[in-house]
Amino acid sequence: MNIINKIWSVLYKDLPVHVKFYISFFWILLFIAISFTSVYIHTNNSAKNNKILDYSNLALSKSQKLFSLTSLAINEDLSVSSPAKQNLNHELIEINTIYNNLKYGGIIFNSDNSQTYIKAIKDEKTLVKLNEVEKIFNEQKKLFSVIVKETTFLNELNIKPYTILDSTSTSQNLNVITLMNPIVKSAIKEINSYAIENSLITNNEQLCEMIKQYNTANENIFLSLFILINIIALIIILFNFFILQIFIVSPINKIAKASVEIAKGDLKTKLSHKINDNLGLIVSSIKSLIENLKNASEFTIKIGQGNYDANLEVIKDGNIDEKDNLNVALMNMRDKLKSVAEEEKRRNWATSGFAIFGEILRQDNDNIEKLSYNIIKNLVKFMDINQAGMFLLNESEDNKFLEMTACHAYDRKKFSDRKVNIGEGFIGTCFIEKETIYVTDVPTDYINITSGLGDAPPRSILIVPMKLNDVVYGILELASFTSFEKYQIEFVEKVGESVASTISTVKINIQTSKLLTKSQQQTEILLQQEEEMRQNLEELHSTQDEILKRESEITGIVNAIDNTIAKAELQLNGVIINVNAKFNKVFEVEKTNLTNHNIKKFIDDNQFDIFDESFEIVSSGESSDFTIKGHTAKNTKKWLLCSVTPVFDSNKQIAKVLFMAIDVTQQKELESELAQKDELQKQEIEKLIHENNQKLEEIIATQEESTKRETELSAIINGINESLGSYEFDEKGIVLNVNRMFLDITGLKENEIIGQSIIDFMPVEKQKLMYDLLPKLFKGDKHSGPHQFIFKGVEKWCFETYTPVKSSNGNFNKILVLANEITQVVMQDRKMKTQSDELMAQQEELRQNMEEMQTLQEDTLKRMEEAENLKNQLAEKDKLQSIEIEKLTNENNQKLQELIKIQEKILKDAEEQRTKDELIVKQAKEEAQIQILNMEEDFFMKQKELKKKLKAATLELEATKNN
Repeated sequence: MNIINKIWSVLYKDLPVHVKFYISFFWILLFIAISFTSVYIHTNNSAKNNKILDYSNLALSKSQKLFSLTSLAINEDLSVSSPAKQNLNHELIEINTIYNNLKYGGIIFNSDNSQTYIKAIKDEKTLVKLNEVEKIFNEQKKLFSVIVKETTFLNELNIKPYTILDSTSTSQNLNVITLMNPIVKSAIKEINSYAIENSLITNNEQLCEMIKQYNTANENIFLSLFILINIIALIIILFNFFILQIFIVSPINKIAKASVEIAKGDLKTKLSHKINDNLGLIVSSIKSLIENLKNASEFTIKIGQGNYDANLEVIKDGNIDEKDNLNVALMNMRDKLKSVAEEEKRRNWATSGFAIFGEILRQDNDNIEKLSYNIIKNLVKFMDINQAGMFLLNESEDNKFLEMTACHAYDRKKFSDRKVNIGEGFIGTCFIEKETIYVTDVPTDYINITSGLGDAPPRSILIVPMKLNDVVYGILELASFTSFEKYQIEFVEKVGESVASTISTVKINIQTSKLLTKSQQQTEILLQQEEEMRQNLEELHSTQDEILKRESEITGIVNAIDNTIAKAELQLNGVIINVNAKFNKVFEVEKTNLTNHNIKKFIDDNQFDIFDESFEIVSSGESSDFTIKGHTAKNTKKWLLCSVTPVFDSNKQIAKVLFMAIDVTQQKELESELAQKDELQKQEIEKLIHENNQKLEEIIATQEESTKRETELSAIINGINESLGSYEFDEKGIVLNVNRMFLDITGLKENEIIGQSIIDFMPVEKQKLMYDLLPKLFKGDKHSGPHQFIFKGVEKWCFETYTPVKSSNGNFNKILVLANEITQVVMQDRKMKTQSDELMAQQEELRQNMEEMQTLQEDTLKRMEEAENLKNQLAEKDKLQSIEIEKLTNENNQKLQELIKIQEKILKDAEEQRTKDELIVKQAKEEAQIQILNMEEDFFMKQKELKKKLKAATLELEATKNN
């Protein structure tokens, strides 16, 4: 304990409490940071080491796979050996990459295309083993490469597939050698010997084990260090906790306990703290607080007993220290207790009244008569007066007057048809002057208040204007046998402002309702015009999708009124100090041009008197509202609803004037502008209908011509698809499309060939020739000739014509192939090659027939090219039509805002027309198919005659052999 006290005295004693906490928690946070940092570094290194181990295990599994792939690569069946060689070569490359990454580090790609960095092995023993494994692999890699690169059987090199069409070839070309390639045989022998020794796999396993041992050793080292760090951290944390508990927490608990007792009212609590720090200062302050509370408690007891002459014991010479806020407040409490209670009662009365009338104004705000009666009824009841009435400004006739809309007295509704002209009596005068009139000397003939006991004139009359922004909407008249207090008058004035605001809103709603009804009538007229236009837009078949897309982006023009107030800060003489952005926009000027200018430059000369009168009111410290006519910097006339308000500084002197204005010009011009817009809208719609009718006639004529050409094109293409096999492929040889005839030739299903490379179905020795041919085809060269395929192990021969096809941008993007099966012809030709030279004449005749077939295919291909060109022309024309339609849409997009619903109906009708067009196209296709069938029948007849000649030649050859 003595040691702890010494450490405390040296390090902590004279420091503030918060600094002591900071020091203690600094050590804790430091060791936590060290602990988490070490864990993070270890976790990161452990993950990298585990990746190295996984990567080395991958090399082991791939090494084991090499020998199984070798046995498949030497299989006589090309469909088995060819993919096996490719896989074997791929595995060799990946194993070599794995060794390089383990040795030097590198990036690998995962199955989800993400990247992972593999760091190089640092352990020297492991690197020695890795070099040893890599050396063994490089020796065996040479043998595996022989299997991949060399041909397994020599007979694959002696096949000459095109000799069937060569009139000078002999049967010697058909000799078959079935011996295995000696180079391959030697390599297989050495690979088998390595497989028996199993040296590569064994060394790979040893490498994996060494990496695993290295990772385990690193884990053990980290665990020891981590335990040591945590032990040290725990000791320091316990030491800090012990110090804080003894020297900080314990004293705080004592102070807190004493504070709780003081809060409960126990002022007998005693405290002591010898250390000269924050806690010692708190203890001293609490002692002084206890003494002051004792004195204040005795004083409040006296005040509670009604002794308002009692003094605090701290008062000396009749004075209290100004810094003693509690004692000063107690003395002020004694002086103001009565006045505060009375004022609070009045304020609560006004607040409850505002709440009652606020709720009334939120209800029935669509019926002025009902709203007026509810206001008057509750006003009489709440203010406990005898009678009240409401007069509203009637503007329905040429002469404006004030009309009574509600009257209430003695909890009964009064019915009165009373009208007051502007300027007549107290009510008319109040409307003109816009100020409250309070009359206590009421004339005997002014009004009588009737009750069950009789009637008598009131003692006082209160007439209050219901005004908003200096605009009077009506008058409130209140009569009572008693006088009205000042706070009651102010209450009625504020209620009048709220009622004026509500009445203004109700009138605006009524006007809006009228405008809405008028707009609905115009909408009905537009709907009738839409029905007429629908009849003229039925033929927009190929262009409707584009029109819908363009017009769906037009969601309408939202007309909104910017209610932002233009604001300016002025000096008392009207000079501008600062303005906001709305002010610049309303008055069409820039901010830098307004500083130190007078606001009067935007006010008409004949309006200066109104402006000066308002500034005189502001100079007296009050606000003023007025409507004035002004102009912008560009002499644009404006009507402005203005408000000027003084802004006081800390000395309650006027520092500046806040000027706010709302542009009400648009409201005055709204009705006439709406009428003009309605007329212009009708004219624009009629013009739009006329222009669209002309455009539609041109589009319909163009569409009929396009439909006719499309029908011819479909007939030609369907005829070709029914007579010849055809398919398309891209730059890599991937099959994009195939017709039914070619599927019949191959014996495959559509999903078995589409997406596959057509080159993969050719023999291995023919694939290189096809790869060399692809670049030439996509440069625009044409090609035709016999080609050999292997479909599901069955040999097929087709005479094919390759034609490059251009896309809409002018580039060759695919190859169209027309194929005629000649498998039977090729087989017969092979038999005839083994016979004597007497069949040369028949072979010549066969060649001529093949040329005739080629001519027929070229003619068919030419028709296909014409059909493709026609299709491209149609696409180009459709594109021009789309551009024209887009131009038309852009010109009329503002006018077509109301026609969106029309287009939806047009789409439905266009879909029906499209169904009719498809029916017509289908009939045309059937007629074209009949023509193609006739052509196909002629082709089969020629083929039948050719077979007869081949059969006759075969019979003659057999007779010659027998002789």
